[in-house]
Amino acid sequence: MMKAYSISLENVKVLNDGWVFERKYDGIRQLWVSGKLFSEFGVDNTSKFKHIKEELEGIDAVLDGEICLENGSSIDIKERKNWNKVSYVVFDLLKLGKVDLTKLPLIERRKILFKLFKEKLKGKKFIKLSVGFFSFDEAWKQVLKNNWEGLIAKNLYSPYESSLDNLFKVKRSWNWLKIKNWKEAREKIVGLERSNSNSVFSKGAFILESGTRISALSKGVVNEYESLKQFGNVFAEFYYLKKTKDGKYFHPKLKRLVLENGMKEERISTF
Repeated sequence: MMKAYSISLENVKVLNDGWVFERKYDGIRQLWVSGKLFSEFGVDNTSKFKHIKEELEGIDAVLDGEICLENGSSIDIKERKNWNKVSYVVFDLLKLGKVDLTKLPLIERRKILFKLFKEKLKGKKFIKLSVGFFSFDEAWKQVLKNNWEGLIAKNLYSPYESSLDNLFKVKRSWNWLKIKNWKEAREKIVGLERSNSNSVFSKGAFILESGTRISALSKGVVNEYESLKQFGNVFAEFYYLKKTKDGKYFHPKLKRLVLENGMKEERISTF
């Protein structure tokens, strides 16, 4: 299975013509193979998503896509009560009938996929097609307008680099790039969960006022926090993708620690 490397928003400008920008869904990657849905690790999830199987019944193809909830998260999908509400967003076609399409460039696979949707999947309630933008600026406007998690940039002239015989072996490629819509926040640290490991790289986690857990990155950062808190409240400045329904931050990444002294903020460290 192909997976993307991450690229910062600042580095998108290095991409030349010949890329398509698709919405990054916060879901669970699934392959439709031989009439069943499989996770990226080869786990059969067909029984969880019976309504998806029913709408794909008779489609003799290998599809790559994402099981997702509109405006939901991968955490929500794991709850049984939501299994019958998810959609399957298809973004690639690897095989049609007996024809292996993996060696074709993405631009050709997309054409065949679009034709498949038009002829056999049009009007399906839970099967959706991932539509891309050929302009990054236009795609990013949609990210900001709709608060999407980000984009996946895909090289239109690249093959699918995982073979049909090795679908569940993860292969990262620079022809697929993740561009995440990171936001910034700051919140007081109210607790610390120490790691049991003796490794200097052992992470541990800070607990924020909202209840969010954020990786402390290393024991060095933990030690710095311990030395700073004797001077007052310590705040974490961090990046995150969105806030969850219960007010916590989703996928937080620590940027630095900040010591607050009255109205004065002294920036201590950058990681």
